[in-house]
Amino acid sequence: MHFKVLLTVTDISVLDNTTIELELKTPNSVKIQIKNPSKDYLEKSSNKSISFCEIDTSLVPNIRLLNVFKKLASDNISSNKSNKAAIAPIYLGIKQELIPDIYVAYLNRIENDLINSGKNIIGLIRWMKNFNGPHNPYAIRGSYWSIDKVHWFSFPAKFKVFLIRQGETIHLDSSTKSKINELIKKGTSEPLHHELFREAWVQRTSNPRSAMVIGITSIEVAINSLIEILFPKNKKLKTKFKKYPLYDFLDKCWSEISTSNTLFKTNSLPTILLSTIEEGVSERNKIAHFGFKAPETEKIERILKGIKDLLFIVDCLCGYEFTVSYISQETLNQLLLTKP
Repeated sequence: MHFKVLLTVTDISVLDNTTIELELKTPNSVKIQIKNPSKDYLEKSSNKSISFCEIDTSLVPNIRLLNVFKKLASDNISSNKSNKAAIAPIYLGIKQELIPDIYVAYLNRIENDLINSGKNIIGLIRWMKNFNGPHNPYAIRGSYWSIDKVHWFSFPAKFKVFLIRQGETIHLDSSTKSKINELIKKGTSEPLHHELFREAWVQRTSNPRSAMVIGITSIEVAINSLIEILFPKNKKLKTKFKKYPLYDFLDKCWSEISTSNTLFKTNSLPTILLSTIEEGVSERNKIAHFGFKAPETEKIERILKGIKDLLFIVDCLCGYEFTVSYISQETLNQLLLTKP
């Protein structure tokens, strides 16, 4: 059987109207295409900075399940004879009550897997392009299954996702495709700390206290990830990370976790950056432990920008040196490095 999910993704545009084709080697091969909508579609849409993402896979279900879906397909094709002259792919609706619950659950699992594959790729692109857009920039246009890859039947309706426009746009081209494929081959996905940071950044004005708490959490997740990647057997370092408050750990132990550094000309965190992180930790503690109000938006943004610099420094130490270009020039100057 064949399955696909169609997503609309906001704030991504493909240059030259080409199609970006990617493949994930999960337990089953998942193919992903990202392309621009047609001109007619864009003319009717209020959001011009969108792309369509199609996620496809083929699976071999057990014979009992396959026979059920073959009969559903055959019955519905017969009842839609007017579609015989249509150009493939032909999309047909199917009554949800015709599908037994156990098979609905099977379709839901496949749909979730395909959506997550698409989200992983979009997340990878957003990290690679240093994009601060909305946390969930996806809308499901449809999920379908097919026996013959000609007639496609919709999954049972489940939920809707609404797009939020942020004003920025990622532009994809063939060079982007090659870089994405390099990361995919290495099994790379967007680091969790950047997903958390994006949540914090989006909420900096609407939910400033949440932004402050999540922002500091993103540092904790990043440092823990760095230790697991570079020092998986260093129990002493792991104990220090659990024992020390975050600022104290960064202040006293940074030289230990930056020993792999070959990019920066110093193994010390910049004093101004460290001071900004200390300020952020203090604000987080006042909010989380004593119920204080969040600081002014200007201060939150300054702290979050410092946090983002630190997250990209962590990325560099983990081997993702392309992220060095996303570190602010002020921080790079203190790291004794000029932005490439």
